Amino acid sequence: MSMKKATSVIMLLFFSIGFMYSVNSAPAASAIVSTNKLNYSLGETVYFTITNTGATPINCSTNNPWTIYKQSGASWQTAYVPGIAMENWVLNPGGSRMWSWGQTSNAMVTIDAATYKVEVSISGFGTWSTTFTIGGGGGGGWGTGSLRIYNSTSNYRIYIDGAYYATAISSVVTIHNLSTGTHQIKLTKSGCEDVVETVSIMSGMTTTINVTMVCGGSQPAEEEEKDDDGDGVPNSTDGCYNPDCNLVDSRGCPKDSDNDGVIDCDDDCPREKGTAANDGCPLGDSDNDGVPDDEDACFNVDCTIVDTNGCPKDSDDDGINDCDDDCPNQYGERQNNGCPEEDSDNDGIPDGRDNCYNPGCTSVDSRGCPYDSDSDGLNDCEDNCPNQSGPRSNNGCPQQQTTPSFCLGTSLLSVFVLLGVTIRKWKSN
Repeated sequence: MSMKKATSVIMLLFFSIGFMYSVNSAPAASAIVSTNKLNYSLGETVYFTITNTGATPINCSTNNPWTIYKQSGASWQTAYVPGIAMENWVLNPGGSRMWSWGQTSNAMVTIDAATYKVEVSISGFGTWSTTFTIGGGGGGGWGTGSLRIYNSTSNYRIYIDGAYYATAISSVVTIHNLSTGTHQIKLTKSGCEDVVETVSIMSGMTTTINVTMVCGGSQPAEEEEKDDDGDGVPNSTDGCYNPDCNLVDSRGCPKDSDNDGVIDCDDDCPREKGTAANDGCPLGDSDNDGVPDDEDACFNVDCTIVDTNGCPKDSDDDGINDCDDDCPNQYGERQNNGCPEEDSDNDGIPDGRDNCYNPGCTSVDSRGCPYDSDSDGLNDCEDNCPNQSGPRSNNGCPQQQTTPSFCLGTSLLSVFVLLGVTIRKWKSN
């Protein structure tokens, strides 16, 4: 190998190593996905945004790199996949891009009250997601918001509407899933003056309060009461010993928010009624018809048009369920896939029972053949006088009867002849 060729090879090798190093050492993309609300009413448009929180641009080659999933027990079902087209766009550091979803479905998944997830996946950069709930929005039900507390101290107790909620370890605390409306917030700490605030919680919004607790000074420090199970409720008022759970009521007993018999500390779905066997979450939906197994009276894996009991609907009561019925709102026969029989000549008699093809006539008998009420050889649809016999030449109507007529001259001549004969007879006599 010549010196010149060897030098070229070495330079190419170093360039390749440098290129690989520059690619591998590039900082990873960083982004967050957020929705404009935490909870939505059924049918309400969901808006979500991806924000580039990193130091490098994020490049995307499609217009809708996102998917909506619905939580079903411990798994996620694909609920909606948007139409995707090629579109090159760049999300610079600090930049955002927003999309919306109108709670439509193209994956045979019923959009109802549940927890959902939007996942944004950009090839070569990463996948980011966030969850939200549907089932009430600001009108009640699941309408909730958040409260963020900035305090001047830490290790304080939080009471909401007179009931103990939790003990804040840090000075900044965010409380999620507070029902909408007005709440009284009380913060207490031994050696500090109590703080009471009234807050308004709005659906999908975070309300913030800044608090300064006055501690020490002339106020004597109170001896901290013992709390053996560490649930935030002192022994003197604690009705339950539960060292592994601090989601408790004012009596120190574990909460069960959805009343399913599984306490919130052990419940993977604390706001959805479930079973202990499924860690507090609703049972699965084995046939994917949108009705949980514990409420589903019918197993029908190929049909999602069902009633509240999970059984296929038959809207026209023809014995064929809507999933198999080509005409679900018209009574039909099974051999015709649930649709009415065809009537090629539109005479009201289905083709299967029609013995006559007469597209211009609807006055027919049970066999589909035209009536001839007066038996004159013309059917009623062609007969201008269907109840009177008549020839075809007169459109089925009787011929008009005419009175014989005589010429006036002939009549007068006859009179004169008779008169002459009478005169001659008179003269001869």
